[in-house]
Amino acid sequence: MYESVKVFDSSAVGAIAYSGRDGQIGSFSLACLLIIAVEFGERFVYYVAKNMYGTYTMQMLNMSNSDYALFGNFNDFWNYGTPLLGAYVADAFLGRFKTICLSAPIYICGLILLTVSASPLGFGDFPFYPDSNGGWAYAGFWAAVTIMGLGCGFIKPCVSVFAAEQLKDKDGNDASPRTLEKLYLYW
Repeated sequence: MYESVKVFDSSAVGAIAYSGRDGQIGSFSLACLLIIAVEFGERFVYYVAKNMYGTYTMQMLNMSNSDYALFGNFNDFWNYGTPLLGAYVADAFLGRFKTICLSAPIYICGLILLTVSASPLGFGDFPFYPDSNGGWAYAGFWAAVTIMGLGCGFIKPCVSVFAAEQLKDKDGNDASPRTLEKLYLYW
């Protein structure tokens, strides 16, 4: 029913455009593609870290299975519950762009704290157990995960809508529903 053909739009560097039988689907601007790339990076870090938490917490932090289950539930709740707060802050006070710009450094600070707490500096002395010689790896891990979840929660409700706001037609109007559909298919 619909035929799509890739067409290069030279007016936007790095743009991807589609034309179909029902009319033109607008091009994706470079800003929109970069927002998609940043979201991909954030999700990649989230899922890679989540995948490694089990081994790290049980082998290095000596968490029991029940403690790890508690942590897993907290992590999921925190990462998917804080977007309610992030959406409120973005809509009521800062706007989407400022919320993303202020939240990304928070997320990165959490990643840095996670990295430092997992290093010998966080564990104190060899054999790298948090309880030996007053290591702070366990507390640092919980603080890092909490900070990362807060940063993620403030970014998550804003980024997909912000990407859609970057899509405009040649007259400066909002993008067509078909263009938005194509964006979210890429998303």
